[in-house]
Amino acid sequence: MGKDLMSVKYVMPGLQRHQLYEDTSKKLMMKTFPLSIENIHIIERIFRVTHLTNKPIFQCEMCPTTCGRMTDLRYHIKKQHTASEPLKCGMCNSLFPDKYSLKVTLEIFLLG
Repeated sequence: MGKDLMSVKYVMPGLQRHQLYEDTSKKLMMKTFPLSIENIHIIERIFRVTHLTNKPIFQCEMCPTTCGRMTDLRYHIKKQHTASEPLKCGMCNSLFPDKYSLKVTLEIFLLG
């Protein structure tokens, strides 16, 4: 108990990067707009734009996966939907063109 979550090694790197960004931007914002009644509307607007705006969503055309960045979607497609050779199912010995198709079949076998 009492450990700071950000100091734990197994915390996702993206979360650490986000926290570092948040801490840095808060410090910069407090220097630029000191907390006062006159500046509260500016600080609220910055918060709304940063956290409450609609962010782009990139949908995979081959499965239900969505990504926040096109780079992440490309990586997903490369890893999940591209195989140099067909993958063989250990349950039915069928061949599948990618990991996602194999995963769906295995789920069918496991869920009955």
